[in-house]
Parts: sequence; C-alpha cells; structure tokens
Amino acid sequence: MLVIIYGILESTQMVQIYENGWLSSAQNIYGTNNDNWELLEDGEPKNTKKLIKAWQAKNGVQVMERPANS
Repeated sequence: MLVIIYGILESTQMVQIYENGWLSSAQNIYGTNNDNWELLEDGEPKNTKKLIKAWQAKNGVQVMERPANS
C-alpha cells in the first residue's frame, strides 16, 4: 500500500491509514491471526499517542517493544 502524505502526518491520519488498508494488507501477508507478526514503529511521538495505542489494542495489533534511543 502506498500513501502519499502532504504536510505533517498526524495521528488521526495514521489511524485512517491503518483502517483503510494497512491492517488488511498485513493480514493478507501474515494471516488473520495477529499473533503471527508484530508492528515495528520508529520513535516518532505520534506513534505513542493514546489514539494510536487505542486503535492498535482494539484491533489486536502487537507492537514490538524497542528500547528508548534505539
């Protein structure tokens, strides 16, 4: 899935990307059992916002733990 972003990517836009294709793309590759894979995110502050974390929890997306400053 390719998404072109103009301007600054906000957490609300990230949720739209997750909902409009990212999750289904991941499930097409790894299967619908979300235990088969984990999401690796960078340290961007928007990735730690409550809106993003709530969406991930609601949809069973496991996020790989990374140490700070990695």
